[in-house]
Amino acid sequence: MKKICFALLLLLCAACTAPRTFVTIDGTTLVGTDGQPFLIKGTNLGNWLNPEGYMFGFSRATSPRMIDEAICELVGPDDAARFWKEFKDNYITEEDIAFIASTGANTIRLPFHYKLFTDEDYMGLTSDQDGFARMDAVVEWCRKYGLYLILDMHDAPGGQTGDNIDDSYGYPWLLESPVSQELFCSIWKQIASHFKNEPVILGYELLNEPIATYFRNQEELNAKLEPLYKRGVAAIREVDRNHIVLLGGAQWNGNFKPFTDWTFDDKIMYTCHRYGGGTDAQAIRGFIEFRDKTGLPMYMGEIGHGTESWQAEFCKTMEENNIGWTFWPYKKIDNSCMVAYTAPEDWQLVRRFADGRRSSFGELRRIVPDRDSARVALAGLLEAVKFANCKPQKGYIRSIRLREPARVLVLREMGGHHLPFTEALMPWLRDAALAAGLELTECHSAREMGADFLDGYDAVLQLDFPPYPWPEAAQAAFKAYLEEGRGGWVGLHHASLLGEFDGYPMWTWFSEFLGGIRYKNYIAELSDGEVIVEKLDHPALEGVPGRFVIPDDEWYTYDRNPRDNPAIEVLARVDENSYSRKTSVKMGDHPVVWTNRSLQGRNLYLQFGHSPKLADNEAFKTLLLQSVLWAAGR
Repeated sequence: MKKICFALLLLLCAACTAPRTFVTIDGTTLVGTDGQPFLIKGTNLGNWLNPEGYMFGFSRATSPRMIDEAICELVGPDDAARFWKEFKDNYITEEDIAFIASTGANTIRLPFHYKLFTDEDYMGLTSDQDGFARMDAVVEWCRKYGLYLILDMHDAPGGQTGDNIDDSYGYPWLLESPVSQELFCSIWKQIASHFKNEPVILGYELLNEPIATYFRNQEELNAKLEPLYKRGVAAIREVDRNHIVLLGGAQWNGNFKPFTDWTFDDKIMYTCHRYGGGTDAQAIRGFIEFRDKTGLPMYMGEIGHGTESWQAEFCKTMEENNIGWTFWPYKKIDNSCMVAYTAPEDWQLVRRFADGRRSSFGELRRIVPDRDSARVALAGLLEAVKFANCKPQKGYIRSIRLREPARVLVLREMGGHHLPFTEALMPWLRDAALAAGLELTECHSAREMGADFLDGYDAVLQLDFPPYPWPEAAQAAFKAYLEEGRGGWVGLHHASLLGEFDGYPMWTWFSEFLGGIRYKNYIAELSDGEVIVEKLDHPALEGVPGRFVIPDDEWYTYDRNPRDNPAIEVLARVDENSYSRKTSVKMGDHPVVWTNRSLQGRNLYLQFGHSPKLADNEAFKTLLLQSVLWAAGR
């Protein structure tokens, strides 16, 4: 008997410690396959398997059906079918998934059209649809790059929204059509049967944004939503007890009042959407309260098209309230996405036709352009959407906080004649850091700097802090920090005040670090100066103009030129002939931005940083932010 009990105990212990195969739910928190709390962070593959007009630059041809009709009218059904096949082949590839993973994302939401699982005419096919083939490819790519996948029925039989996004006929017929509901349940059962043992799949999102706000019988339609969800879940559970099912609120996934029963299944959670509005917890108070009432997870399936600071602030709020997110969309024309494509030169020809009046055959014939030119434009788009031809939107990506923020220690004094500069700059710097995925901590006194003062920081920003009052333990820690590559450094202006000041000896190592220099002189009356960039290809100078003016600076000179040191790489110099004030305080060749390549830690010195006017100088702010990001390894 004792042996049997011991064996049972061992089995129970093994069950408790065995890795989980699927993402699961523990109260209001998701639990990853490693057994740890899991917060969804990622993006949506919108426009790939459910084309949407604005992501092509169209304003009237907005739904998949309307876009396909325009292309068929433009180049004929055969060429349209070839276009859609190549579009699906090119728009999302393994390269795209690898890139998404490289940004720190952990989840992808995949919107799809129900017609991908029928023999209805869709995206160039009228039979043998490729829904499973496309999904299977993404599953394998996600497995390879360590991502989870949420399957989102964005366009349901009959339409669930009643707008362009569900490719409907202007009304959510799914809620009233028994035939459409049967097909809806049947497709979800097929999908669940296919993926029932697939751990890459995080869950199935039954419907996207059901029941738009436009209908007089909204309350009647809302009352039908939860019963439909129960039917869909039941169909899935006939074949799959493993995966989470996600349920979106009515009215753009924003209204959860129609739901009264959240106990009918043990693996359901809810999903909300938000575009615009405030960024604090009060802005999503209703979502938080519903989440807490149900005791189930809430996730922001769509959010986006805001400024970078708005997005960063909202992500911070969501993270603080245990609400994960997938931003919409991953890829589209122009901007406001993770990677953007630029339309080919003659795409305007297609745009004009797609958005033109074609309500009669006479109107169609009057506005149709040269068809060969249209074919060239469509072929150009197929090239433009390839990952290799798209441009990553780095600021956007940083703003959606897919990675843990880089921690930056800001050294600045709270007095002295540089205080107006730092006081003017800090409000911008705090906002820019938040949007860029940087977490700032300020240090105001050398007394705060001990042997461990750099522990846990990815970079140091010596914003306004001289190199001479540092305690010996702090000097040793900083030296090891850069020499061993434990983090990076950006120093401004005051950081090169090397010599004997205020009774302190010169810090010899710091002098060698900056090129073996000693401070010599400065322009006391201040002067504008034009900076000439020498290394535009350096990451810290991305987006910085080749020439820009720094106002009211002191333009320190030194006893030797740092350029003469073989360890120093100069990135920019000041043109001393451009000084707005006549002065004899000159060096001839006058480096003002440089890095020491002999150290493992990334480092950059910017000689300017005196005038509060710099808070309004876009070139300076771009250079400063890019420098800190580079130093922090971002």
